[in-house]
Amino acid sequence: MIIRYFLERPPELSRFLLINLTCLVFVAGAEDGTLLEEKVGQMVMVGFRGLELADNDTIVRSIRELHLGGVVLYDYDVPSKSPLRNIKSAEQLKRLVAALQAAAATPLLIAIDQEGGRVARLKEAAGFPKTVSAQYLGERNDVELTSRNGPNNMHLCRLF
Repeated sequence: MIIRYFLERPPELSRFLLINLTCLVFVAGAEDGTLLEEKVGQMVMVGFRGLELADNDTIVRSIRELHLGGVVLYDYDVPSKSPLRNIKSAEQLKRLVAALQAAAATPLLIAIDQEGGRVARLKEAAGFPKTVSAQYLGERNDVELTSRNGPNNMHLCRLF
């Protein structure tokens, strides 16, 4: 099903995807009883729009039918210039991640581009702890400062 999905894309995209799928199929060739389509699907991570899920959402169907391996979440939707894409608050994000995991037969890899500092999808204004960037910490070259800020990032990872 996932291979058919990619083959149904526009020709210019299909050629690119076919080259990459050929590589994926070669990598996924180990024999462990898992269907090839499931292995290929597990290598795909996608983004989507929405703060909550319903059973008929495209992302839910894709997770179930295409066996997606992961999703990436954002706070801002660049194409629509909307300030909300997937992240509104800590509680909302917990519910969203739980719903995504519930839709998957195999646990999903959930990614958020959270570098700290300016690149922060988990913003203090939305109820997340303040973080600083690795660049900021590196420029300070202060082990004590880094030690105090490290747990903030670790805490964010454990929230979900």
